[in-house]
Amino acid sequence: MSRQFAFIVAAAFTMNCSTAPAQDPASSRPHVPRQGKNLIVNPSVKTKTNWRFLRDAQYDASTSRIDDGSGSIKLPTPHPKVSMALSDLIAVQPGKKYTYGFYIKTENGPTYSGAQISLHDANRKFIRNHASGQGGTTRDGQWQEFALPFVVPEGVAYIGCQVFKGDSTKPGGVVWADDFYLGQGMGLQQPPSPKRSFVGQHVRVDSLGNFEVKRKGVWTPFFPLCMYADNHRDWSVYSKQGWNVNMWVGSAAQVKQAKEAVSEFNPDGMMSGFSIAQYTMPGGWAYNDLDDLRTRIKRIHDEGLSDSLLLYYWDNEVHHKQWQVPVDVIKTIKSADVDSSDKPLRPVYALQGTFNIARVHAARGLVDVSGTYVGGGADAMGGTGLGGFDELLILDRQAGQVTPAAFAQFNGVDGAGDMRLRLNSIIMGAKGMGYWRDCYKACDENFMKSVGPADKQPWWPDFPNLRPEVDKLLPIIREPHWTSWKAKVDAPGSVHVGTRDHKGEGYLILVNQTSKPQKVTLNLEGLPYAAKEVRDYFDDKNVATISDATFSIVLPKIGVNSGTTVLRVVKQ
Repeated sequence: MSRQFAFIVAAAFTMNCSTAPAQDPASSRPHVPRQGKNLIVNPSVKTKTNWRFLRDAQYDASTSRIDDGSGSIKLPTPHPKVSMALSDLIAVQPGKKYTYGFYIKTENGPTYSGAQISLHDANRKFIRNHASGQGGTTRDGQWQEFALPFVVPEGVAYIGCQVFKGDSTKPGGVVWADDFYLGQGMGLQQPPSPKRSFVGQHVRVDSLGNFEVKRKGVWTPFFPLCMYADNHRDWSVYSKQGWNVNMWVGSAAQVKQAKEAVSEFNPDGMMSGFSIAQYTMPGGWAYNDLDDLRTRIKRIHDEGLSDSLLLYYWDNEVHHKQWQVPVDVIKTIKSADVDSSDKPLRPVYALQGTFNIARVHAARGLVDVSGTYVGGGADAMGGTGLGGFDELLILDRQAGQVTPAAFAQFNGVDGAGDMRLRLNSIIMGAKGMGYWRDCYKACDENFMKSVGPADKQPWWPDFPNLRPEVDKLLPIIREPHWTSWKAKVDAPGSVHVGTRDHKGEGYLILVNQTSKPQKVTLNLEGLPYAAKEVRDYFDDKNVATISDATFSIVLPKIGVNSGTTVLRVVKQ
């Protein structure tokens, strides 16, 4: 067993135990407040001053989130003639993280607002547009917060904050935007909403996002480690490396093929995610073909393959103007994927690249589990970037978002240590992952060049090392991804720190973000018990002595089988 905790975001772990889905500890799920001073001038839109209105964007003096005599921005027209308002340019610092936020209210929805950041040099000359996204609300008439985190690139001195009308699901969709914010750091003004668990008869997911599957009548913890497989590949290649789910099957034959991918890691074969994008997206080969969907689900049941189906996978990044067809597709799944008592069997998981939209579908009962994209965080050759993990944090903590933010989606993992940098997502609460994709033969030429075969990637040989470590860490992974105490590190830009509580003791997850070993000092704030030492989680050896709630440790460099350490803070 390696001493370094190497890959905890997702993997299979099976054991004979039965645990009921946890209830969401809503009172303890911490609010991540805004940190920086608001840099936007006229944020409450008292007048048109400091804002520029394009196309049909309007100043609406009659509508405001707060009854303070101010107005708002009304956005009635979506693509192709997008209504848009732009702030005055704002001075920013390159390399710093900012959050752009505002509140939206909709009419005749679901309908969406969009946000985008424009980049400008020291002479205020436009460089390009940067971060962007769309978002909606849980229901018409309710003001809800939209948040867009981003890092200012080098060479940028000013930014502009844009708000525009996004997609409409039906004619007449209108959005109002008000109470704008731009400040340093990552934060939300509204507190998080409680998450709901999914109680299926074959698969269940607690409010933290932890999966369990029923095997031989026993509920068994399961962490999805999902490969977007190449159909030209022998899928046992994935199973032998430790992958345990093929995320995008479309038939009983493919569920069977995954089940037959037996290995030492997966003695019962791989599980499957049934992809439904072909039914929900215009241009899909089975678009709105509900009879075909029912037939395929029935065939999986009839052929005795139900135990190998984990979830239904909805790739929900684009085509947000679609509404009734996806609703009908989900209703069809909910009516067909049931047991003899009409109780649901397994969840619907939606990949929400536009993470502010997740609450739209969750609140209306279309989605049971959510996920979004995360980045590696740092250049595996020595960079110290923090990476794109704030999206997962927003998905977990945004008001109105009621499904667990379980999945971290990885697109493109470059260096030998880059996969390990994705471990930062577990600190944010990821309970599963998907890797897109294995370009063995089925990809077009551009994808073959940019992605390539999974088994040719420099991190691929490390996977057989990763699964055993995950198995031992499962009790820690399944705990809430927050604690009442904190650990501060003296190198916050080059180390990510996660804390957990388990059986009355604290645990630390430390992820080195660089390709060099580094000595770090940690200070434990608010630990609810006395402690004098920390021990390695895997071999229980003493690694440091605590003095005045502080200790130092050398972290190995990021790389294959290296870069992350898990410690137990021993209770006296």
